[in-house]
Amino acid sequence: MERVRYRLERQAAEASLQPSRVTLRGSLTLGELLSEIERQSGNRLRTSRLPSRLLRRRTTVDFNREPFWLVMEPLSNAAGFSWRLARAERTDGAGRSAGDAGLGKKSGLQSPAPTGGRQLDLFVPATERPAERSDCVGAFRVAAAAEEATALDAQRLLAIQMRIEPEPRLRAIALIYAEKDFRVRSAEGVLLRPFSPKARSELPLGDGRRRLLFVASRNQKLRSVSLDGRVTVQVAAGQRLFRFRPLKQCVGQSVRRGGARVTVTDVRFRQRTDAEDGPAGEATVRIALVYDRGGPAFESYRTWMFHNRVWLERPDGSRVPPWGGFDTTRQADGAVGIAYRFRGDVDLLTEARFVYEAPTFVLDVPVAFRIEGLSLPTVDRTDAAGQAVEGPMPF
Repeated sequence: MERVRYRLERQAAEASLQPSRVTLRGSLTLGELLSEIERQSGNRLRTSRLPSRLLRRRTTVDFNREPFWLVMEPLSNAAGFSWRLARAERTDGAGRSAGDAGLGKKSGLQSPAPTGGRQLDLFVPATERPAERSDCVGAFRVAAAAEEATALDAQRLLAIQMRIEPEPRLRAIALIYAEKDFRVRSAEGVLLRPFSPKARSELPLGDGRRRLLFVASRNQKLRSVSLDGRVTVQVAAGQRLFRFRPLKQCVGQSVRRGGARVTVTDVRFRQRTDAEDGPAGEATVRIALVYDRGGPAFESYRTWMFHNRVWLERPDGSRVPPWGGFDTTRQADGAVGIAYRFRGDVDLLTEARFVYEAPTFVLDVPVAFRIEGLSLPTVDRTDAAGQAVEGPMPF
C-alpha cells in the first residue's frame, strides 16, 4: 500500500509540472484578461504597476488551451508591458500578510509565501525593451539576447544573456547546466565554441539570468545567431498537507507524503504570568522536515525548505497563524529543523492540530530549447571613402 501511495503521489507531483493552460475568447479589457489568466493558470500576476488606461484597453483574443507562456507573450507584445519574477507576499490561514509574521531569527529569512512563492510583476518599461528572442518549453520560458563581450586573451567573444523563467506557481529551486550543452551557430552556419567548454554549474535559480560566452574568429562578421541548449531545473513539487494529532498528544508523530517526512519533535506550552502583558499563553512546536533526496548540491540551496505554510487548526476549523516567524534548529543533508510559536489560551492550544504544507518531491526537469534570430548589435563605422555606414559588430 505504501508503494502504491508513493507512486501515485509522485505521478501527481510530475503532473503538476505540466504547463498550465488557458482558454479565452472574445473582446475583453486587459485587466479582465489578466484576471482570468491568473484564475485559470494558478499563476499570480501583479498588475498594480500597470497604468489604469492600459488595463481598460480592450483586446480581442482567441486562446484555446494555450500554455501560459504562449498566452502571456502575445499579450505583452501587443500591450507593451514587461515582467519580472518576484517573490510574492503571502497571506496565511488567518489572512495575515508575510510582513506581520516577522523574521526567522537564526535563518534571517522572512516568513515566506506558500507554494512557489513567486508572482509575475507586470510593468511598462521606461526604456525600449531589449531585443530578445524566446522559446517556450512546457511550463518554462527561455529568453536570450546577444551582445558584444570584452575580448579576452586576444579572442573575440560573443555574450549570450539567457534567462530561464518557470511559471510563477512552480517552486523552481536550482539550475544545472554544462556549457558544452549549448550550441551557437551563425546565420551562415559557422559554429562558435563555448569559451569554457568544461564548465558545469549548479546554482540557485534566482531570477534565472545567466551569461554565456562563445568564441568567434577575429574577422568574422555576425549578423544573427541561433542558440540551442539544454538545462536541468530542479523543482520542489507535489504540494501536500501534513496533519497531526492535537498538540497535547502529537510529540513524536511522523507523517510521510511522497519523498518527504515531517516529524513533530517537541511541543512546549508556556502560561503567561501575572506580570506579563499580551496573550494568555504560547505554544512552541518543533518539527523536523526530511527529504529522501540529499547531497551537497541539495544542501547548498536548501533555504527553499523554509518557504512553507503552517498553522494550527482549532476543533471548530478556525486557524491560528504562527507568531514571530520561526527559528532554525537544525540544518543537515536534505533536512531542516524548525520551531514555530503560536499564541493563545493554553487550554485551547492543546486541542489544536498542527498543519504543515510542503512539497513532497524534488524533481529534475530537463528543458531543451532552440532560439533563432538573435540579432547582433550594430555599430556606426566608416567605409574607405570616410562615409558612415551601419553594420554588424565585427567579432
